[in-house]
Amino acid sequence: MTQIALFNAQHDLALAHGRINYVPNAQVSQLLLDLQWLPLWYAPVASRVLVYDKSSADALWANRCAAILGEDWQRRLLPQFTFTTLLKRGEDCLIEPWGWDLSLRHRLALWGVNVPTVAQLECWRGLSHRRLTMQMLNAMGEPEGVGTCPQEMCSLSEVERYVTEHGECFVKAPWSGSGRGVFHVAAASVNDFASVISGIIKRQGSVMCERALDRTLDFAIELKIESGKVMVTGYSVFMTDEHHQFGGSLVMPHDELRLWLLARCPDLDEVQRRLVEAVGQLVAPHYEGVLGVDMMLYRDKAGVERVAPCVEVNLRHTMGMVAWALGERVLAPGRVGRFKTEFAPAGIVRQGPEPQIDEGKLRGGRLYLTPVEEGVTKFAAFLEIEDASAQIVE
Repeated sequence: MTQIALFNAQHDLALAHGRINYVPNAQVSQLLLDLQWLPLWYAPVASRVLVYDKSSADALWANRCAAILGEDWQRRLLPQFTFTTLLKRGEDCLIEPWGWDLSLRHRLALWGVNVPTVAQLECWRGLSHRRLTMQMLNAMGEPEGVGTCPQEMCSLSEVERYVTEHGECFVKAPWSGSGRGVFHVAAASVNDFASVISGIIKRQGSVMCERALDRTLDFAIELKIESGKVMVTGYSVFMTDEHHQFGGSLVMPHDELRLWLLARCPDLDEVQRRLVEAVGQLVAPHYEGVLGVDMMLYRDKAGVERVAPCVEVNLRHTMGMVAWALGERVLAPGRVGRFKTEFAPAGIVRQGPEPQIDEGKLRGGRLYLTPVEEGVTKFAAFLEIEDASAQIVE
């Protein structure tokens, strides 16, 4: 069986759309084109990567990839026309996408791929609703309406009452893309968001409201479910910008990152135990595959640092999983790195120090993980080595 990875980063937007006819806009289509080779770095090393074409890498970038991924790394790339030919010949292929949704299922089914049923994907979409966060927190012992637990609102008047009662809040669409559909709302600004919130409620049935916390650290526990069993596969520490979009991940070997997190969050093992139990109860009976659970550290009103043990659940691959793979496969021993994505509307211009690669590991500088044609490529991903004493931005 041929295992094939696919970077369908439009997954969250397709999930929000909820139908088979989702079509990415121009910017999302550009992202898919520019970052299509990213699975080379996180997918199983024996897998192939489904891409639009194989012709967009310059020789220097290809040589740097060969120094880390091996001389035959380009053989892992599988153009779409070759893939469909394999299917017509009856080759058994197992697709591992970034995430499953109805529009991807429809496209792959037309090609003859063995895909999950519509009923399965409808169930998984239901689990991807942000109310799962509320259910997870309840299962982990935090009652609805208390502490970090969000509440589901089905009308604008309910949202207005919640914001008036709690002050600064976050209002979140049930399904949305990275950073989209999340609004920082205060009592003085609730009217400014009224039409947006009403529109989300009309399209998706509700919104989730939660108190704004004095956040000090974003992190996640990455998991995998196989045959009903929940396994912890790794951890990630990440940053988000003011729009709650991904701003980069800390890259360290798994064991070192775990110790780093334990120093900041001594309750990590207990939180992880409760999390695995909750996932086993709520998700594992219905879903198989990878998932990531975002968490945060925050200061309460007394200045005590506490854990918000479930901020969001992503039933798909995550950038934290990419960072974990980079820490295990690419990073040289004793180094600390930062994994980031970059967007430049006028076209990427390569920046940062030249990568230093020794014995198949990155020891210094910036390594672009996806090809960059300067002035043309608009999205890029890279791993950059930083000072070992550097800390995640607080």
